[in-house]
Amino acid sequence: MSTAVCDRACLTAFNDAYLDALIANDATKLKTSSAVRFTENGKELKLSEGLWAVARELGPYRQDMAEVPAGQTAGFVSLQDDRGDVLLAFRLKVENMEVTEIETTVCRSGEATFFSPAALMHNDLYDKEVAMDARMDREALVEIVDSYFNAIETSDGSMVPFAETARRNENGNVTGMGTGLKNVAMFSYIEKVERRYVLVDVERGNVLPWVLFQIPMGLTGSRTLHLAELFKVEGGKIMDVQAIMVNQPLGTPGGWQ
Repeated sequence: MSTAVCDRACLTAFNDAYLDALIANDATKLKTSSAVRFTENGKELKLSEGLWAVARELGPYRQDMAEVPAGQTAGFVSLQDDRGDVLLAFRLKVENMEVTEIETTVCRSGEATFFSPAALMHNDLYDKEVAMDARMDREALVEIVDSYFNAIETSDGSMVPFAETARRNENGNVTGMGTGLKNVAMFSYIEKVERRYVLVDVERGNVLPWVLFQIPMGLTGSRTLHLAELFKVEGGKIMDVQAIMVNQPLGTPGGWQ
């Protein structure tokens, strides 16, 4: 396996190529391996299926992220398909200059509690590099973010290091700010949080887990909430959280466990 030849600009170019191919409804425009694997909302599909078949036009919102040593790249975007507005989170694994994995979370109106794609704007905070002498290693970044998910499971957010200026944005809606984000008791309906840390960018302090919230009994019924949840961590604190999420039937797997 060789990922060193694909730097940040190279990985972002794969994001460009993926989105161009998606809007063209033609996966052959993306350089993939013969064994490429693709999932949408936890379901394994052919590259011609799902959003590939109906995507029409990219919207104004886009956020790119990458973990260069791991050959992982990802993005959050708004777009239009043949039914209307869509929010898309995607992850690509690049090996030997080919895409070997495509993981996506797709949400449309009515498929999640919050859905306001027009309110989303690119956030430069996630593009900003952390000063060399202030960078944390991968394990430390994951530990900080994981404290948030542990807090949800225990209904105790007192030890989660949120910055006073932090915000949480879910599908375009701001759902918490500052130290008020420590109030996780409101999530007591979430029985279990399953998370995979698919991308951790030490240079920029970006942490992207793909997450399943298992909700057997909630105000809007039982469900598994699929999230791609992006965190900015700097100075040992969570500075910002952005999530793209979609409700799925209870027990729907993430597809990559």
